[in-house]
Amino acid sequence: MKRMASRHQLHEDALDEFLRRETFVDLHAVVRQSMVLSVESYSIKKLEAFYGYERAAELAEVRPALNTVEWAIEMGGVDQLAPQTLDLVAGRKAKAAWAVNEWLVAS
Repeated sequence: MKRMASRHQLHEDALDEFLRRETFVDLHAVVRQSMVLSVESYSIKKLEAFYGYERAAELAEVRPALNTVEWAIEMGGVDQLAPQTLDLVAGRKAKAAWAVNEWLVAS
């Protein structure tokens, strides 16, 4: 989120405020700073084996939708995206983030 907000210069102040108030928590930073795991990268995708997340859709299926959303953000046309495209991308990200959150709470 921080990288995307900075890259597109959108809502940087709002995101910063969420992070400071701990309303919005950077799970990637929490995992990276609090755990030592046998992985090359601490990306949510690389940690799936640890927190037991099973994808509803494979990345090969999600990747085109993700590219479409990124392009729409850059072009300012997010409101013209098909609801299915947004659901596919948002659903995958939200479910994976929730699974990481649950894993951290249980650890």
